[in-house]
Amino acid sequence: MSAHRRTFVVITAALALALLAACGSDKKTPAASASSAPAATTTTTAAFDEAAAKAQITKAFETFFNGTVTDQNLKLQQLAEPDKLKALFNENFTKNATVAAMTVAQVETITFGTDKTKADVVYTLVVSGTPALQHFGGSAVFTGGYWRITTASFCDITYIGATQPPECTS
Repeated sequence: MSAHRRTFVVITAALALALLAACGSDKKTPAASASSAPAATTTTTAAFDEAAAKAQITKAFETFFNGTVTDQNLKLQQLAEPDKLKALFNENFTKNATVAAMTVAQVETITFGTDKTKADVVYTLVVSGTPALQHFGGSAVFTGGYWRITTASFCDITYIGATQPPECTS
């Protein structure tokens, strides 16, 4: 890849990532607002169902980063700490609606920790059909009966290359 192309890809990825925190627009659609919480499919008290956990994690990442999903509350509920991140999320949701509307996530791998309550997630963000950020590392945590995107993952993607606000560092 030429230096110019590589620079373009990095700049595009950084811009896309900065704009992806809220992925979507502020328009509401009936299909997107049907539910505000992800479906609980795995519990830590029952036998661990890896396939169900992977499906729920994949759905959380795809819902959060899918530009056609425009329900802010649905997206916010994909985060492990929605109350803590609500102001940051809402700010970025409105500011970045245009690029976010063209974005989807493709989950590549999910690896569970030994206690089966945390998972490392590798995914690619695709903007207008072109991979903007490939093989990006994130994480999910099982909390409140659901697999959700960690605060660290939200902050890493939202503030890539920039100073993170206190909500991300505390």
